[in-house]
This record gives sequence, structure tokens and C-alpha cells, in this order.
Amino acid sequence: MQCTSPCSTCVNTSTTCQSCNNGSYLNGTNCGSNCIGLSGYFADNSTWTCNQCSSNCSNCSISSSNCTACASGYFFVSGSFGTCTQSCPSGTAKLSSTVCTCDYTKCKTCSGTTTTCTSCDVNLYLLNNTCSSTCGSGYYGNSSFVCVACTSNCTTCTATECTVCATSTYLYNNLCYPTCPTGTTQSTFTCIACSFGCEVCISSTVCTNCSSIYYIQINNDSTTSCVGSCSGSTPYVRGSKCVASCYPSEVVENGYCVTNNNNNNGSNSNNTNSGSGSSTNSSLVSSSSKIIPMPVTIGLFTLTSVTVVSKITFHSTIVLASLSAFGGIC
Repeated sequence: MQCTSPCSTCVNTSTTCQSCNNGSYLNGTNCGSNCIGLSGYFADNSTWTCNQCSSNCSNCSISSSNCTACASGYFFVSGSFGTCTQSCPSGTAKLSSTVCTCDYTKCKTCSGTTTTCTSCDVNLYLLNNTCSSTCGSGYYGNSSFVCVACTSNCTTCTATECTVCATSTYLYNNLCYPTCPTGTTQSTFTCIACSFGCEVCISSTVCTNCSSIYYIQINNDSTTSCVGSCSGSTPYVRGSKCVASCYPSEVVENGYCVTNNNNNNGSNSNNTNSGSGSSTNSSLVSSSSKIIPMPVTIGLFTLTSVTVVSKITFHSTIVLASLSAFGGIC
């Protein structure tokens, strides 16, 4: 039986094709110049037949799994040509009811929405689900191109150190402080360490308060140091400071200036004068006075008067007693 072109072979009738002439594709028992218009089929050039697409594709080309449109309930994955899945794969988000993608002008991968980035293209940094060429103030970019926050109050940093602090805070040991910690002092926008053993200072060389086991010593160049013992031109300790000498009201005990609590303040001692039988009170003259004996002749007796070169305090009762003792002579 002679088949009707474009049938190459046929069965039962001349138009019930089993195969087609070259350039025509067999679809069932019909031959056509292409498979266009046949939804869910693609033209297979190796067999010159129209073959059905995979179930996840509503249309396909070249192969059954190379979808050009997805079947209902499936999503077309942008960037993975021809793939339709039942859910958006990791790194993509649903753009429409049939498409999973990301906004590739902003993200390399995304999640939830097409602009919520989870990774960025080369040389872009991920910060708060967005991609940028720089991380900005308060962040640094790590080796994975992710922006990481600096420590508290730090505006410029690297992975290992803070270099600039926020306004009204001060940099010390890679951290930012609202006030400089003990043992340091403010210098512009940083804290600098006081000298060894110093708790409070106004510069690195001028200490105003040493820790409890040290004393402040003033050096020849007007700087100060905290020392364990005083020496040199300031060998004595008064309070927490090294001094050159103690006050007149102080005594030295083991290198410390100590208030003298042993001053003679009113203790009495009686000395009997054999010539007159009168007594004198040692409290008449202060312990710091200089006493000079001077002979005085009264009548037949030679007495020794006392000249005191300093402040002398006489009690009225003793003066009267002394005058009475000489009453019979004068």
C-alpha cells in the first residue's frame, strides 16, 4: 500500500503513519513539520518523533525534563535552566506562583523574598540581608564577605582590634569606655596607661594616687613615680608620699613621719632651793624654752635668777609665793 506523504510507512490506511519522511515528526499516527502546538510535547530530533514532557513540565524542549514552563504546583527555578520543583530550593525565593528566583542585582542567594539576601556576588559584603561594596560604620568585613559588628561603641574596627570609638567614649586595649578605667588617664579620644603602680594620674608621667603598697615620689624632672620605699632626696614617708623632711611636730619612726605625742604638756617636777626653802614649778617654762641662769644679790644672799629666752608662763599663785619668800630680805 502506498502511503501518503509525509508518511514514510503506514498501516491500515495510507494516512495512518508509522514513521515520517525526513524533516517531519511523528505524533501518534500523524506526521508534521514540528511539534509546536502540541502542549506537553517536544520534538526529538534523534527519532523524529514528538515525545511527551516530564510530569513537572507543562512545556519542554530538547528533552523531556528540560522544562520551558512548569506544571501546576511546580516552580520554575531561575538560574537552573529547565528545572521545575515543588518548592523553592535553598538560596531562592518565590517570585510568583510559578517562579523561584532572587533579585540578582542585589543577591547571589536569598530566602523568604527575592531581595532578602543570604549571600552576595564576588567582592560584595552581606550586611543585614543586603549586599554592599562596603560594610559601613561599626562593622568590618570578614573572609566570607559577611559584615560583622564591632564591639560596643566602636565605629571602626578589624577582626582583632578597635581603632576608632564613638563620640564621648575612649579607646583602651581595643575596647571603648565611657570613662577611662583605673590606672589610665584620658588623652584626646584614647586612654593611656599611668606609670607602674599608679591608680590615678593626669598624664603617663604624673601620678596623683598610687596603689596601696606604693608611695608617690617626686622625681628631679618634676614627674612622679610610685615606689615601694622612699629614698634619695625624699627618704621619709608622710601618708602616701615621699618627703624630704618631717615637720617639727613630727618624729621619725622607721622612715615614717609620725606626730609627736610625747611632748611635755604640764607634767610637774619639784626642785627644792636649799638657800631659801622655796620651791619652783618646772611648768613655768615651756620645754622648748632656752633657760639661762644669772646670779642676783639680794641683801646678804646671792640668788640665781632665771632668764628665759622664749615664751614664759607664770602662774599668779606661784609668783606671789616667790615674792613672799623674799619678803624678809628686801
